[in-house]
Amino acid sequence: MKTAGGNIERYYRVHAPLYDATRWSFLFGRREAIKRALKLANPSTLTEVGCGTGYNLSHIARRAPHIAITGVDASAAMITRCERKLKGYPQEIKLINRPYDHPLFQDNPQELIIFSYSLSMFGKGITEAIEAAASDLRPGGSLAAVDFHDTGKQWFREWMAFNHVTIGGTILPLLREHFSTVECHIRRAYGGLWSYFIFIGIKKI
Repeated sequence: MKTAGGNIERYYRVHAPLYDATRWSFLFGRREAIKRALKLANPSTLTEVGCGTGYNLSHIARRAPHIAITGVDASAAMITRCERKLKGYPQEIKLINRPYDHPLFQDNPQELIIFSYSLSMFGKGITEAIEAAASDLRPGGSLAAVDFHDTGKQWFREWMAFNHVTIGGTILPLLREHFSTVECHIRRAYGGLWSYFIFIGIKKI
């Protein structure tokens, strides 16, 4: 994930220790998206972009020990916590500390790439990240994304922007442009304060 300058590292240096204890209250749909994606793709290789503390990857490691897992995150603080969480799992797990602004796996194309509440934090780099994922997937490979979709409240949009989150219905059209849609679900949170989406697609040939 990518924000201007060193903002991302400063932000997560503070938030990393609190992340798992607080984000459950508004990062909805993560487990459902993973369950749907694993069922569809049945992958042997998987990358999560914006892997954070390893919340999703630890769940995948327990659920599917045969999968070779890679996590990518721009925050060193988050990667450090992810390393701790993933110790002891038997499968191959690789963690990469860098922004995802160009392809990383063209010599080893992935079968499934996951974005879990990370695309909305890429700012102007959202399109670059989606294009990188399309390049990093093998032909017929799958992408799963769960993220904030839209809000009708301007104050909430501004508050999310203050916290480096883009919310305005702009991500789904980009995903549909680069991937053939298999599933797409849009759901309301907190009585419609905002909506979030679960998207699963296949790389276009």
